[in-house]
Amino acid sequence: MNKVIFVRFRASLVVLLLLATSLLVTAQNLPNVQKESLRAPANIKVDGRATEWGNRFQAYNKTTQIFYTIANDDNNLYLTVQATEPVIIQKIITHGMVFSVNNSNKDIKPLSVTFPILTNADYGRIITNLNTDPARNLTDSSAIRKRNDSLVYAMNNQLTSKLKEIGVENIPGITDTRISVYNETGIKAITFFENKKTLTCEFAIPVKLLAQTEKLNYTIKLNGSISDRENNVTTEVNGGYIRRSSPGSMTVEIKATPHALALLAIGDPTEFSGEYTLAKK
Repeated sequence: MNKVIFVRFRASLVVLLLLATSLLVTAQNLPNVQKESLRAPANIKVDGRATEWGNRFQAYNKTTQIFYTIANDDNNLYLTVQATEPVIIQKIITHGMVFSVNNSNKDIKPLSVTFPILTNADYGRIITNLNTDPARNLTDSSAIRKRNDSLVYAMNNQLTSKLKEIGVENIPGITDTRISVYNETGIKAITFFENKKTLTCEFAIPVKLLAQTEKLNYTIKLNGSISDRENNVTTEVNGGYIRRSSPGSMTVEIKATPHALALLAIGDPTEFSGEYTLAKK
């Protein structure tokens, strides 16, 4: 019996290693920022799944550690983001993602969409399920798969039931900073777990809301801790230690353990920018 369990474990480990290697190779082969314009497929749906893309992306950004694709059709500009690192998934769920778009006219403030927006209690339940090992106390592969599917179902159910608003700024005709996910502007945003280790986020912004230009500047930002931003906290990792300080406060120094670095990665905002030219037929 022990021999059978060992063989199953070793086989599972090989599969996991192959998947991890495949993701690593894919990331290494992709540019850091998307280089090409892309027409969205005719069957595109903003549903939190990357199936219409075949789960293949145009870029992997090393700063934010996300795969992403920007595309457009005649009506909308689309952003599809996928995170596979547990720390980055937790960061997106905890603090949200901001997609900002502008043309080259610096006098016009960028239109921005923020999603997801969850309270502490709501994202706490999701993260608990995310960090639950489906194989704990189980050896049967069928039972493990069922528990994994149950955890994914629970996380998606929590997302669906709790994500009711989209954060917005500089939307023509809109003065509120939040709108319903069922809004009349045509802006769409959704976040969905495709499996236990993959989170996909999709955005759609009507082209008519953007400044009339073919070339756009965009920024994708993974938010960090609000308290850190408000207190101008700066962080430095050096010599095996993490040093955090803010104006008028003493510097706090802790060891850069894997757990501390993971918490730091979740709390610190990261972002990158690029240019995109609307693709024509």
